[in-house]
Amino acid sequence: MDYLDDDVSKLYGINTIYKARPEVEEALKTPDGRGNVQKGPRRIAGTPKGIYSSPSVYTPVPLSESENYGGRTGKGDVVFRYNCSDSTDWSEVKDVKWEVELFKSEDNQHGFLQKDAKFMFQKARDMAVAMNRAIHNLATTIIDENDLEGYQSLKESTTEVAIYVGRVRGDGNGKLTAGSVYFEGTLESSDGHVVSLDLSSLDECFLFPGQVVALGGSNNLGKCVVVKNVFSPRPLPFPEMPLKINRNTGPLNIMIAAGPFTPPDSLSFEAFDDLLEKIKEVKPGVCILLGPFLDDAHAKLDEFVESSREVHHLPVYPTPPYNICNDNNSIIKIGEDIITAVPDPSTISIGGVVIGLTSTDILTHIQENILAHATIHTDRFSRIAREMLSQRSFYPFYPPSENVPLDIDLWTKYAQMECTPHILVLPSKLNPFIKDVDKTVTLNPGKLASGKRTYARLQIEVPDDSLGCVNVADITMGEIVKI
Repeated sequence: MDYLDDDVSKLYGINTIYKARPEVEEALKTPDGRGNVQKGPRRIAGTPKGIYSSPSVYTPVPLSESENYGGRTGKGDVVFRYNCSDSTDWSEVKDVKWEVELFKSEDNQHGFLQKDAKFMFQKARDMAVAMNRAIHNLATTIIDENDLEGYQSLKESTTEVAIYVGRVRGDGNGKLTAGSVYFEGTLESSDGHVVSLDLSSLDECFLFPGQVVALGGSNNLGKCVVVKNVFSPRPLPFPEMPLKINRNTGPLNIMIAAGPFTPPDSLSFEAFDDLLEKIKEVKPGVCILLGPFLDDAHAKLDEFVESSREVHHLPVYPTPPYNICNDNNSIIKIGEDIITAVPDPSTISIGGVVIGLTSTDILTHIQENILAHATIHTDRFSRIAREMLSQRSFYPFYPPSENVPLDIDLWTKYAQMECTPHILVLPSKLNPFIKDVDKTVTLNPGKLASGKRTYARLQIEVPDDSLGCVNVADITMGEIVKI
């Protein structure tokens, strides 16, 4: 792709470092400005620690292969199956060019997140107002869906059971424990008043910081609500659009892999190369790659530059799409193949199948901060996904994890679900899986170059016309495979 001025491989420095940064080049010049490089290693004034005026600044640094990746076992082993057998054919039967489109509901008022979006420009008050508006709108939905008779202020004490709306909060560190669960009311209902929660009367609960709920309980002193009931919003409906998978197209095959695409002990893209070879072999209709391609926290980055800012995309969530083309476009064509860059998170449509995507490890963030107890065993991953669908958000956790640079304004506009997707992709360092969560195929493909080193493949079968309207979950097969 020599015609691409800013392609992904260059953006991440996949092969080597060939050129010093402009400020380093300028500092390497002698005072007469003729560019005569001074001899001997010398740290340059004003440059980060570790940058010296030495030939090594210009010398390409070879990337060593990963010992751990090269010595892995179980290549090609299937570690998880969903609705299929070991005889399933995963190759594309017909040469169909599936179109990938960003999904937009009729209620979408903000369009799609663009590459030139402004971020981190809001004042603290504006952020608080935007966040409260999102909470209040969802809380009002809960009241309407559950036929509750209004709500009461958390400031008012009462011995009667009343309804309160707001979001769950933890202690100063955001953690939830049985002794430190708090509830923040909306500005409209309680002027943002915060009370503690007594959950001892509940047979079961599943709470995490940022979760928007309505509570039924008593508030004797205006400081602690004794909770009797927890009401959550219902998931949005599935999209009303016909499937374009039929006898003429054959089944839709999708491969899904999540980065980082370099192993922890090397900056080599061996795993990514192996994935590309598998794509050439199987020829899926669509391949979905979720970043980061190169993790900004990779230990080996210190061997190149002190700061990792040159290897990651815009430090904000939601994240605009990569700039993969000269003309600031997000779509390029290579022969008959098309590469499309989409924001994080995104909802896309392929052949009428709507897929929700995010590269943020929301499963881990909620898993590490939930307060849950139940009388019967429940699958925790399914429960987290169910709560995400209920909260109608790709990132309902707040305050965010320290490695998620959340922009409140962009979050309210672009991190909310527009429908319940047929398929929800939640890449995580936790164990990979594929599950049917209330008719949404939910999966964690795992990490391609670390952990179990896995990717996912899905096949959406041609629906039986005689059955009328079908659930996509019923005609989907899937596997988690070791690379």
